[in-house]
Amino acid sequence: MVQVDSKELKRRCNPDIFQEVDSCGEICKEILGQSRAIKAIETGLSIDRKGYNIFVSGGLGTGRNSNTYALTSEAAANRTIESDWCYGYNFLQPDHPRAIELPLGQSMVLKSNMEWLIQRLIVEFPKHFTSKLYDDRRKNIIKIYARMRKEGLDNLNRIAHQYQFEYQISEKGLLYYPVVDGHIMTNEEAEKLSPEQMETLQDQYLEMNNHTIEEIQKLRKTDEDQMEKLLELREKEAKKVIDLYLDKIRNRFPENKELMTYFAEMTEDMIDNLEEFVKASQQGKELNISESFFLRYLVNPLIYHEPNDHAAPLIQEANPTYENLFGNVTYRLQNNLVYTDHMQIRMGSIHEANGGYLIIQAYDLLKNLQAWEGLKRVLKNEVIAIEPINLNTIITRVLKPQPIPLKVKVILIGDPRLYYLLLENDPDFAKLFKIRADFEGDMKRTDENVVKMGKFVRFQCEENKLLPFDHSAMAEIVEFSSRAVENQDRLSTEFNLMADMMIQAEALAVQEEKTQVTAKEIKAAIAQRNHRNNKYEERLLRAFETGDLILDTHGEVVGQINGLTVMDSGEYRFGMPSRITVSTYAGEEGVVNIEREIERSGAIHDKGVLIIAGFLGSKFAIHNPLTLSSSITFEQSYSYIDGDSASSTELYGLISSLSEMPIKQSIAATGSVNQKGEIQPIGGVNEKIEGFFKVCKIKGFKGGEGVMIPIQNVKNLMLSDEVIEAVEAGKFVVYAVRTIEEGISIMMDGKAGTIDENGEYPEGTIFGKVQSRIDYFAQLMKSRDD
Repeated sequence: MVQVDSKELKRRCNPDIFQEVDSCGEICKEILGQSRAIKAIETGLSIDRKGYNIFVSGGLGTGRNSNTYALTSEAAANRTIESDWCYGYNFLQPDHPRAIELPLGQSMVLKSNMEWLIQRLIVEFPKHFTSKLYDDRRKNIIKIYARMRKEGLDNLNRIAHQYQFEYQISEKGLLYYPVVDGHIMTNEEAEKLSPEQMETLQDQYLEMNNHTIEEIQKLRKTDEDQMEKLLELREKEAKKVIDLYLDKIRNRFPENKELMTYFAEMTEDMIDNLEEFVKASQQGKELNISESFFLRYLVNPLIYHEPNDHAAPLIQEANPTYENLFGNVTYRLQNNLVYTDHMQIRMGSIHEANGGYLIIQAYDLLKNLQAWEGLKRVLKNEVIAIEPINLNTIITRVLKPQPIPLKVKVILIGDPRLYYLLLENDPDFAKLFKIRADFEGDMKRTDENVVKMGKFVRFQCEENKLLPFDHSAMAEIVEFSSRAVENQDRLSTEFNLMADMMIQAEALAVQEEKTQVTAKEIKAAIAQRNHRNNKYEERLLRAFETGDLILDTHGEVVGQINGLTVMDSGEYRFGMPSRITVSTYAGEEGVVNIEREIERSGAIHDKGVLIIAGFLGSKFAIHNPLTLSSSITFEQSYSYIDGDSASSTELYGLISSLSEMPIKQSIAATGSVNQKGEIQPIGGVNEKIEGFFKVCKIKGFKGGEGVMIPIQNVKNLMLSDEVIEAVEAGKFVVYAVRTIEEGISIMMDGKAGTIDENGEYPEGTIFGKVQSRIDYFAQLMKSRDD
């Protein structure tokens, strides 16, 4: 047991240490206290293999976002990309738009080139096919085949005349007619023929037909050859026109086989649809290509960059929905039907980050399960496939664009709890995110780090254009940092918290027309921050003042002790004392936790109560079974209770009730206890001490007020100046204890007692009185059974 000296209640920072900050003239841009996380991120960024994506974990304000972005930006600047990607119409499989890789910065160039090509062809095709040169070539083909057709017809009629028939070529094709007296039989002459003459004529035709089949086939072949030659001329001339302009585009991409294949298929399609170009030229007005037949010849630049921007992309997706990540195919409404095409394909952030880095907040991503599953799928398959959106309407076609190869490093940022949830529940997570970078919430409070904190303050002043902070202000920030992590030997790495405090303190200095910020403004900013958020605390303190909340800070009472709790309202944590009462009587129910009975306590608190029962059994059930009933409760507590930090306090109350020795109400106690009676450290020690101090201040100091804490928590003390001043003035005391026995000597002004070789405690000791009371209960229960 020790009475903590006032110098141990807070680790002060000597302002003189910051003279080094002035002498070196440096500002701190380095990442403080995060060497482990930084090394992990650098390792993850350096490994360019499948599955080596990064999960960055850490508390808010530890720099996990800003530092991750800074490190990834540096990696992106040193990594290059070489490609754009666009989508074109797939002339062989129209429902699967073609993905085309292009040199960096060329997708937008290709887009404008294709628009230019279409406009030129709409003008040049009609001009070329109405030119004299083309017309002469066409007429020459027709003339050649007309001569061949005449020769063929003459050969055919030499045979036909032998059977009194003659063939003629008309618009309806090749026709035959009977011949009479050297001329073609008229209809009137045909009507006058007798049945016998008709039969004879029919026989002559059948015989002739057997001898003219070969010549007729030659004539038909001539017609087919002419059509083929004309079509060949048309295609050849059309290709010549297309190549004249398309070669200018081809020359930009000489090594791109995929694009050359696309151009070849497009050329064939243009030749097949020459009439569309002719019709477009006849419209006589400006043509909107994107809403016309010619849209099929446009390309959609999906992933595009500036030609000289070879740095790898770094994308932060703030709203990682499925569509925002992976893109989509949009639709347009026409005549109450929904249409789409390759120009409606929209990229997502993963396309934008392809070849580089994508940063996503894990919590935002996991709110969209479909997006999470999609991300895992593309990382596994290393391709990006844009899936069609399911619309509740009639869709004329559904597109499935060809997938694009994916090479991206994904960085998820979240808290540690989320990391472990994914690790435990998603078997794919560990395979895809093999690197974890965990940002610490604190770092060692060494002289070196304290000086670096001073440099950090200077950096913030320059970065945010703040007034300069003097050495006293820097020292106060260091103390504020240790208080934030509840440790005299540690400093908080939640630099956002300190930066915000600096801005608020500087605002106060500006209001007072000061030229620099001092410790006074830092303290005032902290006080104002607390005041903005302590409405609930003030309401509870008023309840203590008016007596609505009952708590004694003077006198002694059996089975009653002041415990300490911590309440958290989000921005503000504060301590508040609570009366704990204990009743004991004969019975076999053991230690009853009233909060548990009404289901208002958590598992850890219930465990603490069971440990109390274990302690009693080990100390006082050596000769007889432990036959007692006791009830423990937090009076006027209407909220959920959890944690075991009050287990030692409850045990003091139980020992007081059993021994009938009163407990000092001027001292509040906190601390966990194990079954051997050893006091264990707890959290929120500063808030708990200050909370009881405030109630004592309201009730009035009469001497002897104080708090009893585990001795391990002395290093966590960073108390307010007001409490320290009260301790120095002898108004308030902080005790530190190691065991229940030490605590008993403070709370009850008596010795606990040590068991002798016969298993008995000395008469007059507190444990001796407890043993006597328990034995008395045992006799009562035995006599009842008899």
